[in-house]
Amino acid sequence: MMYEIGCMDCQVASGTVISRIAVKDAKPDDRELFEERVLLPKALDGGIIKEELGSVVVSRKQMQSGKVMRTEKGDVVIKLTTPYDTAYVTEDDAGIIISSHCAVIRALNPNEVDCRYLAYVLSSPYGKDALSSMTNGAATAMLKVRDIISIPIPMVSMEEQRYLGDLYELSCKKRIVLRGIQINERKVMDNLIMDAIEKEIG
Repeated sequence: MMYEIGCMDCQVASGTVISRIAVKDAKPDDRELFEERVLLPKALDGGIIKEELGSVVVSRKQMQSGKVMRTEKGDVVIKLTTPYDTAYVTEDDAGIIISSHCAVIRALNPNEVDCRYLAYVLSSPYGKDALSSMTNGAATAMLKVRDIISIPIPMVSMEEQRYLGDLYELSCKKRIVLRGIQINERKVMDNLIMDAIEKEIG
């Protein structure tokens, strides 16, 4: 059975336009200003890659305005441009400002859909094709909230959703760990070659 995301008990919303909330001339000693993490599209890869997060200085008033979209545990975040990467938000990644280049799906009834399963479907070849089909013929291949709402999702039993969600979450954690290993390995190799070059030059 297929259900459009808009027919599920979910909220779908776009992120925050960062330029509208950023404080331009921040003073270091201003207690009303805070540096906050920003979820950029390049930080989406099943999970959230912390090394790829951005930052912005915002005022306490802006953060309390209710206009700033932040991640919550269980959210599914989608990049609005190709290749439409997704991320499932864990408890560790809650509270990050979501940029306007992304949209968020937030389940209002966790007993209806496991958002890890939803993220799994959207990141699968089926999901990528479904998202791409929404922008066919458009001048720019940028998704809108109305496009995401109309994506049909195959709805299996909650037991199977949770099982597939567990597998997906484990896979995402493994991918992020492996990515960290690759980054560290590259840094070590870069340092070795730079040391060798400096010895020759010096």
